[in-house]
Amino acid sequence: MAADGHVVGVHTGSTRDHVDHRERAAAPPYDWNHDGALDEHDGANGLESDLLRAKDRIKTLTGSEPALVRPTYGVTNEAVRAVYRDLGLRMLLWHVDSRDALDHRRGAGTIEANIRSQVRTQIAVGRPVIIVLFHDINFATQAHLDDYLIAIYEAAEAEGKVAAFPTSREELHAWLDEILGIDHDAVPDKPYETIPAILH
Repeated sequence: MAADGHVVGVHTGSTRDHVDHRERAAAPPYDWNHDGALDEHDGANGLESDLLRAKDRIKTLTGSEPALVRPTYGVTNEAVRAVYRDLGLRMLLWHVDSRDALDHRRGAGTIEANIRSQVRTQIAVGRPVIIVLFHDINFATQAHLDDYLIAIYEAAEAEGKVAAFPTSREELHAWLDEILGIDHDAVPDKPYETIPAILH
């Protein structure tokens, strides 16, 4: 995946699936590297242990350490953001939630309508870069991704804009630098309601 130009970030490193980062930040650390000692290399809490474990695994598989993290459910608190800062991870959230994880049983048309509506709303408030959340693990999303991307294009066009997507790792990094030029402390403790594309 990384060899194909994808940027790989961390979502979770817990042995439990989709665990809330706030819960893990309140949990004790564990010996993630199995060196027989609970020490500073294991982090200060469960979330640090999880993310250190995930970063190590991603670096082993891709050759580079991840710099991005997306919190589960998009929710954080100061303790979580402090862990991200301590580990040099930049938080990436979204502006448009496609709701593909929740609405896939209601059909692609429902998801497309949701995407169109939310993208148009984001354009209306003047957002030049829009991040859209998709779950590629969802088979319905895999099957209808082209339709969803067309919905983004059509929503932008309806607002007199042109949707563009990054075509190189360098372009993606430049966009992410623009998007992530935010103070972690300014991020609310609740999820955003949003998705990604550049609009011209």
